Amino acid sequence: MKLKKIFRFEGMKVNVFHTSYGVVYSAEIPSRSRSGLKHYTRAVVYNGGYVSFTCDCEAFAMKRECWHIKLLKNMLL
Repeated sequence: MKLKKIFRFEGMKVNVFHTSYGVVYSAEIPSRSRSGLKHYTRAVVYNGGYVSFTCDCEAFAMKRECWHIKLLKNMLL
């Protein structure tokens, strides 16, 4: 993976990586419920146009779309 860019947006640190299979956007999003906790949220845009999202929060673990993913989607679109 080659780190292409790091930028900050409303308290979030966003990294952009270029890989052989596509582009990875990873963000550390602060938690609303616990201070000092950050959730690692990632969007992978594959070369074929397919996009997948992952997050390390409890809502995503329960197979629901969390607000961290919604925030990252809004940033990318």
